[in-house]
Amino acid sequence: MLADGISGIDQVRLSVTPGRWHLRLWLEDPGDWETLPRVLNRNVTANGLVLDHRAWSLPEWISRRYLAGGQGDTPSLASAWEAFGQRRGDRIDATLDLTDGQLEIAFQGDRPTYLAGLTLAPATDAGEAALAGLDARRAEAFDAAWPVWSPPTPVSGPVAPLEIAQNGAVRYALWLPPGAQVAQVRADAGLEVQAWEGRWTLERAQAASQLLIPAARHLMPLGSLTSRLPDRPRRLVLWLRAVSAKAGPHALTLHFADGAVQRVPVTVLPITLPEARTAVSPYLDDPPQEVWRADGGEDRRLEGYRCDARFLTHLGLTPHAPPLDLHTPARLRAMLAESAPPWIAYAGLKRALADGGVEATAKRLHDLDGALLPAQRDQIYWSIADEPSNPAHGSSDFAAGARLREALPWLKLAAHLNAPGDAQFLAGLDMALVNQGFGLDRPQLRTARASLTRPDAKLWLYNAESPRLAAGFWLWLTGAEGYLQWHARMPTADPFDPTDGREADFGLLHPSADPCPALPAIDDSLLTLAEAVEDSRWITALAGSRAPAAARLLGVLRDTLGDRWADARARATPEFFTMFRQKAALALRP
Repeated sequence: MLADGISGIDQVRLSVTPGRWHLRLWLEDPGDWETLPRVLNRNVTANGLVLDHRAWSLPEWISRRYLAGGQGDTPSLASAWEAFGQRRGDRIDATLDLTDGQLEIAFQGDRPTYLAGLTLAPATDAGEAALAGLDARRAEAFDAAWPVWSPPTPVSGPVAPLEIAQNGAVRYALWLPPGAQVAQVRADAGLEVQAWEGRWTLERAQAASQLLIPAARHLMPLGSLTSRLPDRPRRLVLWLRAVSAKAGPHALTLHFADGAVQRVPVTVLPITLPEARTAVSPYLDDPPQEVWRADGGEDRRLEGYRCDARFLTHLGLTPHAPPLDLHTPARLRAMLAESAPPWIAYAGLKRALADGGVEATAKRLHDLDGALLPAQRDQIYWSIADEPSNPAHGSSDFAAGARLREALPWLKLAAHLNAPGDAQFLAGLDMALVNQGFGLDRPQLRTARASLTRPDAKLWLYNAESPRLAAGFWLWLTGAEGYLQWHARMPTADPFDPTDGREADFGLLHPSADPCPALPAIDDSLLTLAEAVEDSRWITALAGSRAPAAARLLGVLRDTLGDRWADARARATPEFFTMFRQKAALALRP
């Protein structure tokens, strides 16, 4: 039964030939694509013999099961089965003497038992060989479904010097040889550094692809990895901010576990950048483990959100998309206080409509109206549709939105659009969020803006294939008001298994036992968004400069990137961004 399984089973009775048998059970319910069912209390017996007794607290389950796959390097980067498949299924093995030829397995627990699969084989050499053959066939099938492609392994290189504006920030990534372990990073006075180490695992090559590739994009706070693959180079990633350092030479100092020391030269430029004027935000949902704790009476979701918002703000990002929930108005108000307008409510309205329909949702919105200041209420944009041209999503909520707006004329509606046909919905929206599926060419975006006919309607970009380009240069070139990226806190069911779920995980902030860690584990792409904000600060500085070189550089950028998104993506290579910063620094030098 390794395909569908049986849910809610209490007993299994089997008649077998008397003798010694090897019993194997698989008891893990894979859940849906975003929820892994929690089994805290369970008792499994076979003919009265206890095979498994579990009495876990929720924190134990979170630590031992939910978070267990993400604390160290994945054990294999060559096989999806060895990396993920073989640890799934919650397997129980037992050897039993069945003298009367009867086997009765009983299940008890705090939730219905899920029996994913059962095998019974003679406890003989032939029987064990049969089980080994089954395991081999399962491994072969899993690896065929999830092939691994290994590009060339990164090679460690020389330490490169850094340049940073007097109030700027920069990401610094360094490949170190296998076995090298940085224990601490220290910065000269006036500089502030946050340090992570890349955790090796397999990730999907693209969102919906089943091709896996080795990657070290999952960044763990320095010193927190519990296991390391000995033959892999180590990736050190730093986020450096110049807080109060004077212009001139400075350094970072890397202290290795073996006592070695290495200095990274840092030049603080005599350039002060303007504050960020770009709205770049990830969408934050309630972390699943904190929802479970709240269900058990320990609600730390608001505390966790505050910590997330502070961390994002520290990176230069702006928390515009908190998990606003119409069912909890007090918490909603508190989250507004920790965020910045305009607020994008991605799931709150859709969940309220799914739970209670239009009338109940209208009442919740009316009650919320009385609890908010008009300046707050009028800056919340409630997403009414997510990719409406997608047949799996549909656009039925637009009718509900129209009815709600009739009752509550102040209601602001947003939608996430990812197909050219979605343009039909623009006229009814107060905010449209579009990606390359909708079309990001500059003429297309000008047409889209002209179609947004409601007062003060806004155009945002979201989930672009090149986030740094989209959230930085493309906002400048197109005049779009902001950029949103899914999801900072929304992993699939098993957060550290890319084969579990409908698509690749997009958790920019990885789940942790503590809702407020000193430094979160993150995906590398979160720093890519932070770099986009820094790009926009340099662009703003160039635009405000009277230096002819600054105007010339902006003109070159416009000509280089052009009007077509595909062309701009092809030209926006890592070297492009490096050269831009270097040329901008030269143009702005006093």
